[in-house]
Amino acid sequence: MRCFSVAVKNAHAMPEDKWEIMAFPEEMPEPAGLPDNVSVHPTYVCVDHITCGLLGKNQLQGVLGEANEIKAITMFPPEGVEDASSHWEAFAGDLSAAKKALDAVKLDQKIDKITEKLDKM
Repeated sequence: MRCFSVAVKNAHAMPEDKWEIMAFPEEMPEPAGLPDNVSVHPTYVCVDHITCGLLGKNQLQGVLGEANEIKAITMFPPEGVEDASSHWEAFAGDLSAAKKALDAVKLDQKIDKITEKLDKM
C-alpha cells in the first residue's frame, strides 16, 4: 500500500497506530519497478494522523511522479465552498492558532522543568 506523510519521509518512522487508510476516487497506476510478487492497491493510501488533520474535509488530488509514486496530495476546498480565498484564510488562521497553542504548551512544560530543577537545588 502507498503511504503519504507531510511529517516523515520514511513510513517506518511513525508507529502503525498513527496511520489511517484513505481512498482516492480514481485508481492510480501501479508504481514502476515493483518485484513480480508485489502489488500496490490502486485506490487506498495510508496517511499519517498529522497529515489527516491538515487535510481535513478538503477535496484531495494525488500528484504522481515518473514511477507512479505519490509525490504530493493537492487540496481543494470542500464541495459547496463558494469563496476559496475565505476558506483558505480561515484554514491558515486555524493552523496558526493551533501552532500558538502548541508553542504555549511547550513553553509551560519548559518552565515546569526549570522550576523543578530549581526546587531541587
